Amino acid sequence: MIYVAFEPGLQILGQALYTIADGFGTFKSIAAQYFLAEGVGTANPDGSLKLDPAAWYPVEAELRVMKRVEQELGSLVVFNGGKKIPENAVFPPSADIHTGLAAIDIAYHMNHGKNGRPLFDAATGRKLPGVGSLAYEPSPSGNAGRLIAHSFYPDEFIRGLIVSMAHKFKPQARVQLDATRPSVTKGGETTTWLITW
Repeated sequence: MIYVAFEPGLQILGQALYTIADGFGTFKSIAAQYFLAEGVGTANPDGSLKLDPAAWYPVEAELRVMKRVEQELGSLVVFNGGKKIPENAVFPPSADIHTGLAAIDIAYHMNHGKNGRPLFDAATGRKLPGVGSLAYEPSPSGNAGRLIAHSFYPDEFIRGLIVSMAHKFKPQARVQLDATRPSVTKGGETTTWLITW
């Protein structure tokens, strides 16, 4: 279910949260007001949002803001927020489009946490539960793949994230919803994205 955390107490790293807020572009001042109203961050003298990149913030508040942004400003603004994630959030290194798309799930767990600790242990490579997954599977042909998103974020946000990561390696890459499968937006548990280049 979108905009509903899978369990209580989930957190998002300030660096990732700032990236999302910054991704709202010309609407980031409005988004800043929404975050501040939720008790997330503080206001800079110019009214912009100030977040501690190393601090953890409640996912529930972030989801309420994102839902409000989508309802009041539209899904394109949410899509653009997703596109900003690979630019500034914590991501493992990637050598090509396949490792880049596979890194999305690791980064998803690195940037979300519980009790001030990330849901990814870099020492063991273990991902902890709580946020679902953004699992990438390359196609045997080598020039395509699919990403199955089990997440509380809206589809347009996840699509923006995938588009941005794919375009880092293959600017001609296309990301399309697999219309033959359920989607989170339509009440499904997962959304399947097809990536081709």
